[in-house]
Amino acid sequence: MIVLHYFYLEISARRATNELNLDYGVVHRKFTQFRKVIAEYCNQEAKKLNGELELDESYFGGKRKGNRGRGANNKAIAFGILERKGHNYYK
Repeated sequence: MIVLHYFYLEISARRATNELNLDYGVVHRKFTQFRKVIAEYCNQEAKKLNGELELDESYFGGKRKGNRGRGANNKAIAFGILERKGHNYYK
């Protein structure tokens, strides 16, 4: 159970290994199992979008001086979808 707590806190498997005095393979395998369970849950909960949709993307980060164009390098992208019935999806 303590390994799950470290996973929840987004502590790396390597650091969890050192702090818990466990074998790296054991911790890595558990972290992988947790990720698979989360992925399966997300796939089951996913639904298809239908009807009218609004899509938008944005780039976040400082403006670099002297460069032309949008300059999306080294910027974080946010993408969102709004279903007219009120469901929001963003990544």
